[in-house]
Amino acid sequence: RIAAGMTGPIITLHEFLSRIGALFGLGCLLGVMLNRGQILPPLLGLVAASLAFFVPAFSPPLFGAFIIGGAALAYRAAPDRKILAAGSYAFLLCAALFSAPLRTSYPGLGWHVFHILVALWFVLIAEFVPIKRLDP
Repeated sequence: RIAAGMTGPIITLHEFLSRIGALFGLGCLLGVMLNRGQILPPLLGLVAASLAFFVPAFSPPLFGAFIIGGAALAYRAAPDRKILAAGSYAFLLCAALFSAPLRTSYPGLGWHVFHILVALWFVLIAEFVPIKRLDP
C-alpha cells in the first residue's frame, strides 16, 4: 500500500504514533538501564512521549540522545564485550539514518528496510546488552 500510494492520511498518523511510541520505549529502556528504581522507566518514557507529542521538533534530538545514552550505559554494563554491547545498542541510530533516504525516494522499500533493521536491533540488544532486572 505504501509503495502504491494507497495509504491516505493513515501513514501520517502511523508516523506520528510510531515516533511517540519509540521514544516512550527508548525512555523506558534507558530508565531500566540506569537501574534507579521502578518508577524511573515509565516516568522517563512518559516524559519523552509527552515531549514528542507536544513539541515534535524535540523528537529527533531526544531519539539521538536516548540512543547515545543507551549505548554509553551498555558499554559500562558489559565488562567483557563493551564495544559489541555499545555498537549493538547504537545500531538503531544507524538503522534510522540508513533507511531515511529510502523512505523519501522509495517509501515502501524504506519502511520495510527500517522495520527489518529494527528487528535486527532487537536481536542484537537481546543478545549483547546486559539489562539488570529491577527488584520489586
